[in-house]
Amino acid sequence: MPEEDFMLPLVNALLGVLNGEPETRAEAFGEPLSFDFRFYRDANDIGCRIVSFNKFAEVVTDEPILHMPPQGDIICRVFCWGIRELIRTVPVEDYRRNYHQPFPLDQFKTLCAKLGGEFAGELGEAKG
Repeated sequence: MPEEDFMLPLVNALLGVLNGEPETRAEAFGEPLSFDFRFYRDANDIGCRIVSFNKFAEVVTDEPILHMPPQGDIICRVFCWGIRELIRTVPVEDYRRNYHQPFPLDQFKTLCAKLGGEFAGELGEAKG
């Protein structure tokens, strides 16, 4: 059974915060725990808080897992690097078989262009 899609919300959250939105979120659904990636701006720097929560609990509360304080756009670059490595190592058919939506390649290319630097060029060859 395919997993819930997380890649598109993650890429869109990264793009949103890079484009000046004060706060964006990407939710990774699980059972019983889900995870919320909360990107935020502090002037021109971007930070991230990751929290877990149990959607099946009577009272849903956020449990902090990790806080990455704002430091330029390095957080976006780290996530972008990880996504780029996923593209290089996971065959396209495996991704299609395991997820509901296609990989958000166009949005990811936009994210890479926005970050520039080492991400402005070639994404690498996708397998498959």
